[in-house]
Amino acid sequence: IVSTPMVLSSHSFSAAETSENFDIYILDASKPTGWATMSDLGQTEFVPLYGYFINNKTNNHQTLTLNYDTSLEPNQKLFERTFTAEGWYSIGVANAEYAKTQRANREDTNNPSKILSLLAGKYDLLIDFTNAVYQSDRKSVALTDPWKASVLSDIDKLNDFRDTKGYAIYVKEVGTRYNGFQNDPAAENVGPDQLTVKNSSSNPDGTILSIDDNYEVNPYFMPIFAFDLNSSNSANDIMLNKIKVEVVLDGNNYSSVVDDAELVIDGVVIDDYTASTSSNGLVTDLTFSVDGDFIVRGGENVTTELGIKFKDLEFERTTITASIDSSSIEAVVAEDVSIVQLSGSAVGDIHTLRKAGVVVELDSVNSSVTTSDGALNDYATYEIALEVTAFGQDVFIPINAASTLWSLVDGNGSTLTVPSASTTVVITSSADEGGAGDAFFEINEGSTESVTVTVTYTPSIANTTARLQLLSFTFDETGTVTSSDDSTWSAEPASTYRTDTETIVN
Repeated sequence: IVSTPMVLSSHSFSAAETSENFDIYILDASKPTGWATMSDLGQTEFVPLYGYFINNKTNNHQTLTLNYDTSLEPNQKLFERTFTAEGWYSIGVANAEYAKTQRANREDTNNPSKILSLLAGKYDLLIDFTNAVYQSDRKSVALTDPWKASVLSDIDKLNDFRDTKGYAIYVKEVGTRYNGFQNDPAAENVGPDQLTVKNSSSNPDGTILSIDDNYEVNPYFMPIFAFDLNSSNSANDIMLNKIKVEVVLDGNNYSSVVDDAELVIDGVVIDDYTASTSSNGLVTDLTFSVDGDFIVRGGENVTTELGIKFKDLEFERTTITASIDSSSIEAVVAEDVSIVQLSGSAVGDIHTLRKAGVVVELDSVNSSVTTSDGALNDYATYEIALEVTAFGQDVFIPINAASTLWSLVDGNGSTLTVPSASTTVVITSSADEGGAGDAFFEINEGSTESVTVTVTYTPSIANTTARLQLLSFTFDETGTVTSSDDSTWSAEPASTYRTDTETIVN
């Protein structure tokens, strides 16, 4: 069931338009049979506001091309139709303000109520015959069971009206009028369908992944990488067949570290894959067979997440990262299996695998400037607060500020040369003091405590601009002054662990 949103100069079928190949009918309650042909209505061309049932009898796919008239006077762009009897009519959509174009995305704008506003209260039911295949082919004009119907109060529960589809409406009031209009037809972008790989805002920041040395405790997939597949420049839906992700390890062989992997595409789990590892065992290509199980809708963006299930951890400080390039994707246009133009890439952060240590989350950052009457005595106070969780061991963080590395940087990220006399550094924590000489903040295994780094900076130079950048801190599991069991947590990514920039005017 089709319609035209604009006045046509002509139309053409890909097969001869004969009664042997096609039947064309319109629902019309004013006719004795409830049906009309185009000639019954005095039509020689498809007309806006009407819906046309086309029976293709050729047993082959056929194309109907609508050629819009570009030479209309303003009054010819305004349409009105009057229903002269109660009953069923097939209608089309002609409303350039609210109707979706044939290739528009699936974002729901609740346009049925707007388009049918003049008919409010004058119809009982409206039917969308194309609802059943909408998710797989939003442009489809095929009548497919089951149909979907709505009354006036639920009309916006229907899919948005599109300007080449036809619908059926039961009109209950004689003399009801239906109207619409057109703008001049816009030039259509008929370029290739495109799929772009992009970095995702959901990509996990580089961190410590706590892998319990007893695998049975946490045999689950950990997300280590997320990327977006974007089809904003595609008019059609894109079917994914294969996605290859590169995984890089530093310090251990892939087969010794990874037990299993999965790809989750917008909530759909893909776990059929093959792993191909380099000769040194550190670089592995994971090729996931999607085989059409996921379709990226034209004009939409989907997030894809790589999850890894790790083996028993018998090693420390192995790092893992993942990346993807568009050349590693196989995809086709879902509706006609034509070629898709692929572009872009994405790289994940580096994660460190540990069976014991700390997990750190940023709690807050603060910065402020204090002015004084004395010459060159203005100063800035910077504060970075962390939530530190100990896993697999007790954690002792030295109270001595020298164990925490930081720097003052300018707005471009360049490290400033700062005399030690111009700064004071204080480390505070919600944890109890403990260890040798009570020289440590003690965080017991499984506990979370706050750790705050506060730096006060008096530059004694007018108009100095600076921000605090946290780099790392040292910890161990015994609370001793020896360094044999020391470990280091690094503040990555750097952009997360820094304050705002302050200008100290003086």
